[in-house]
Amino acid sequence: MLALLKQLEGEYLKQRQLARGSCMLVDLAVVKRQASGLGIYRQLREAAKQMAKIAGFKYVAGELSSPVTQHVCVNRMGHKVIAEIDYASFKYGGNYPFADINQPASIQLVEAELT
Repeated sequence: MLALLKQLEGEYLKQRQLARGSCMLVDLAVVKRQASGLGIYRQLREAAKQMAKIAGFKYVAGELSSPVTQHVCVNRMGHKVIAEIDYASFKYGGNYPFADINQPASIQLVEAELT
């Protein structure tokens, strides 16, 4: 998993040259399945975005590995996909450890510009 995230970050940094302290990474946000559909994840992301803006960051980014988080961040919150790796194509140690993951088909690194 770490190798996948490192490659994803590398792809992101090819697209975005960041000054130190300009981007906040939302590393992990989880909502229990029982609370699904209540808008809690979106509220968490919005709060993180607001905190990043107050702290002076220019961007807030996230590594999204579930179809729900990808939908919420990209389709509902307007984050842009900056880097993406298809699980089936990721090779590590001669193997394809995530080849059986098909929903979603990829991991995305998305960002929102804080204006």
